[in-house]
Amino acid sequence: MSSQNRHKLRWAIRVCIVVAALLTSLLYLSETRFSWALLAGLWLVGTVLNSLLWAVLTGWVKSVRRRFPAIGQTRWRVLATFGGYLFFITLEHLLLSKLVEISGVIPVPTDPVFYLKQSFIDLLWIVVLGVAFEVLYFLKKFRDTVQEAETVKKANLQNQYDRLKNRVNPHFLFNSLNSLTLLIEDNPRQAGEFLDELSSVYRYLLQNTDYQLAPLRSELRFVRSYFHLLKTRFGEAVDLQIQVSEEAELGQLPPLSLHLLIDNALNHNTTQPQQPLRLRIEALTPAFVDISNSVQRKTRRVATEARGGLSAVTSRFSDLNLPPPSVFDDGMTFTVRLPLAPRSASVMAGQPDANPLLKSQNPIHP
Repeated sequence: MSSQNRHKLRWAIRVCIVVAALLTSLLYLSETRFSWALLAGLWLVGTVLNSLLWAVLTGWVKSVRRRFPAIGQTRWRVLATFGGYLFFITLEHLLLSKLVEISGVIPVPTDPVFYLKQSFIDLLWIVVLGVAFEVLYFLKKFRDTVQEAETVKKANLQNQYDRLKNRVNPHFLFNSLNSLTLLIEDNPRQAGEFLDELSSVYRYLLQNTDYQLAPLRSELRFVRSYFHLLKTRFGEAVDLQIQVSEEAELGQLPPLSLHLLIDNALNHNTTQPQQPLRLRIEALTPAFVDISNSVQRKTRRVATEARGGLSAVTSRFSDLNLPPPSVFDDGMTFTVRLPLAPRSASVMAGQPDANPLLKSQNPIHP
């Protein structure tokens, strides 16, 4: 609660204390023989007693909440809180009646209606105070629970992303360095281009850690650099076509989604120069992007970890509360359709093109 709201609450409490004392004093109106001076005195005494009562009730509520803090303990907390309210408010009225009797200024009321009215006022304040404070406490605990759940969820998302990134990096780096070693001996100029693309790819991997969504345009730049490395490694055994509209490039999706699906296609299918694996990325509308590959499945069983690409992407979309990807397989072409979040989506930390992404030295055009 902000300091301004706390200040308003304190003033509201003071007003309630004064009003409660006034209502209690009006019960003695006939006994004071309509003496406004005596009534004012009772009002003053009632205000002091109500102030003390408020301090006692506040301490009681705090002790009860320490004893029963959880939402699941609401029943016991409510019973203890209302029981304390009833006890202390009754005690306050008995004390006020005793003071009236000792002072002798006005006669002690004997009419049963008087005590019924007093009990009604007591019950009214018990209900008002009890319900108000319990609702505020419940809402606060609920808000804290939701925030804690969100914090845990974000931490889990980050851990999953870190594990995914760490899983991709070592194998990819090892294969890339092997390719670079061969290029340095055979074609130094091509080795330089390869090294530029390799640094761009790793720059993207490292700088995207803090992002939950990335523009499709940025993902495509990364894919172009990444495919340049694949092209160097596989040669004519792989082919990539990209057809994406400018409007679709503004859509957003979880980082590395395209990369994971390309790796998924490479892990499941054979790559041969006479039968190249044909990859295609297509997004003609800002609603979704299709990543497809020709089906030429490997005969050997794919390792469990290698199969994690598609499931990892699906899980990432689910964790970010995005529509799930769709899968189409007609036996000839395997397609994964990824929904695109609008550019205005605020899941991402920063502006859509805030991350300094790579620019491919050898972009692949459709």
